[in-house]
Amino acid sequence: CDGVGNFPQSAAAEVLQLRPSNSERVKIVQLVFHWFLNEASSFSSIAERLSNMGVRHSYSASWRHHVVREILRNPIYTGRASYNRKSGGRFTEFVDGERREVDIRKFNAESNRPRAEADWVRSEEIFTPIVSEEAWRKVQERIGAVKEYGRRVPRSPELWLSGLVFCAGCGK
Repeated sequence: CDGVGNFPQSAAAEVLQLRPSNSERVKIVQLVFHWFLNEASSFSSIAERLSNMGVRHSYSASWRHHVVREILRNPIYTGRASYNRKSGGRFTEFVDGERREVDIRKFNAESNRPRAEADWVRSEEIFTPIVSEEAWRKVQERIGAVKEYGRRVPRSPELWLSGLVFCAGCGK
């Protein structure tokens, strides 16, 4: 972590420090991976299980499916930090092994879009892994097999044709 430009600072005195996590949190992460892999639990069922156990989340008011999903997708638990996992550069970005300019017209539409794993920049192992690389890979394969539905079923019968039928006069 030492050296000029390794971790950009927002303030001159800002320093990156890796600190050991609470052993209870480490056990929870290991349980989440275990349940997902070995019990074929869904993101939502794991979140509900953790809530029912009274496990407090460190940065969210409650456990939700998307919080569990992000834990399972995060490669940091393999002991290696990863950068460039999502788009975010306003002027340049790193794609296909090279830096390129960002088309400002597409910036807002593509901002925070997940990148292909081939574009990630991963560090060497910086701490003892919480989950093995093999377990993390298996989880990624299973997550890839989970179908995420784009649109939900309308709650009102009047909305079933929404997006398919338009008024010829006003376009609504």
